[in-house]
Amino acid sequence: MCGIFGFFSRSPVKPNRVFDCLRHRGPDDLGGVSISVRNNSIRHYTFEGSNFESQQTIYFSENTEIDPEVLFLGHRRLSIIDRTAAGHQPMALDGYCITFNGEIYNQLELREELEKEGIEFKGNSDTEVLLRSYIHYGEDCLHRFNGKWAFAIWDPKKKNLLLSRDRYGKKPLFYFFDGSHFAFASEIKALLLLPFVPKSPNLEQVKYFLTWRSWEHRHQTMFEGVQRVLPAHNLWFDPLQNNLEVRRYYSITPNLSLEPFSELKAKEYVEAGERLFLDAVRIRLKGGLPIGASFSGGVDSSGIVFARERLSEKETSLFIRPSTYTFSSVYETNELKKYDESKWIDFALEKSQAIGIKVEPRPERFIEEALKIAYHQDEPFDSTGIFAGWCVMSLARQHGVIVTLDGQGPDEALGGYPPHIPIGFSELLLNFKLIRFFQKLSNFSKIENFSFLNMLRTIFMGSLGREVRHRIYARQLGKLFKDGKIPDYEGGSLDARRFLNEKLKYDVEEGLPRLLRFVDRNAMAFSLEPRTP
Repeated sequence: MCGIFGFFSRSPVKPNRVFDCLRHRGPDDLGGVSISVRNNSIRHYTFEGSNFESQQTIYFSENTEIDPEVLFLGHRRLSIIDRTAAGHQPMALDGYCITFNGEIYNQLELREELEKEGIEFKGNSDTEVLLRSYIHYGEDCLHRFNGKWAFAIWDPKKKNLLLSRDRYGKKPLFYFFDGSHFAFASEIKALLLLPFVPKSPNLEQVKYFLTWRSWEHRHQTMFEGVQRVLPAHNLWFDPLQNNLEVRRYYSITPNLSLEPFSELKAKEYVEAGERLFLDAVRIRLKGGLPIGASFSGGVDSSGIVFARERLSEKETSLFIRPSTYTFSSVYETNELKKYDESKWIDFALEKSQAIGIKVEPRPERFIEEALKIAYHQDEPFDSTGIFAGWCVMSLARQHGVIVTLDGQGPDEALGGYPPHIPIGFSELLLNFKLIRFFQKLSNFSKIENFSFLNMLRTIFMGSLGREVRHRIYARQLGKLFKDGKIPDYEGGSLDARRFLNEKLKYDVEEGLPRLLRFVDRNAMAFSLEPRTP
């Protein structure tokens, strides 16, 4: 919903091209601050026509130059909450400065807590809530946030810059540090516009991607010297000491033991899951803008649409439009019919009050827009599946929607993918749970298109582990590499091959950020804010 960047350079830098590069992430406003890291003096920058004014405001031009050894923070704004000048960024309070991309969904509750502590607010933005939370609670404020974020905060007392990314990587954040220059940005292409950032491919990362088709769990990117701030990580940069420290602040700790089945426990888990899911949807319906929904007819998107309708019956303030507009990709032509999910989309729409709007992602459109998609994705994608999401976001924007609800994560968290099946069965066998093994096998036999032989094959192939299978497939690929070596896989753990809970942890922490990247880049290409309950 916004674009952020910043830098600390040993030489003068013109930021105008970076602002232009991030315009799609924030077309409504832009701003910047320069901070003298020694005496903490702050200068504000904006453009003519902005509704933000301060005594030290300087208007941008294409020749505006930021002095050496000054910390600069930049921001491009897509206005969602508090669209007045009080929500302008970067925001400065008592010497602290922030540039923030994301949304804190429980900002009203946090605001109330801080007001009880005697803290007064100037506006209604969640940016101010975030910054005042940091000033009051310090780094521990992150554990109070329900939301998504990538932000940078200048701390005048520590004389350090804090970069933080949300727990699961909904909002992107990249950085560059070579010992002399430091920079960060929402997108890699913005960093590459800075004069001190090299424009060279990272060949080791290219090899890794070609071998494993996975890279979101690595600090490295496809570009030499450009690193990603991983989900659930903080980065501290000290411009005076010229050093950098990265720390993890959150992690899932799964229980690897098999819990005996209990109907009472199962009921408790279902009720807790329902309560948490409804709350996740409810808290993302706040705000006065039209909210649409990406809709495939699957468990995640259907759950979101029906949860919204259920909530709107109880909380009329959430009923933003008479009906929810849903946006779906369908494949109606013969050659693409096998990918079509219209059956499930139409079935769900018949049961709901939603108004369904559909688009067909045609091959000729993909060819026409492929370079544009690649530009917005920044790094490679391993299938054309993201094209459907691209078309859906484009469709939503055409219908005047700025905020969408998007379902991501249920299959990762609940074991909905084929690779989960062999791990679950193997775990039962390893623990001699033979009765449950055959009960589960019997249940699977009732599934449409089930094949007993295919199930055994799936269990066997899954037991080999991802590493073994990929080494078999990648043997020929290794011949293409100059050194003939295949890079080792760095993600997950050996337990992910034997324990279902560990596999689910791996999928949430390492697989989900990949999907969230696709959602963010597709939505931001059309200046949309995606919310993923």
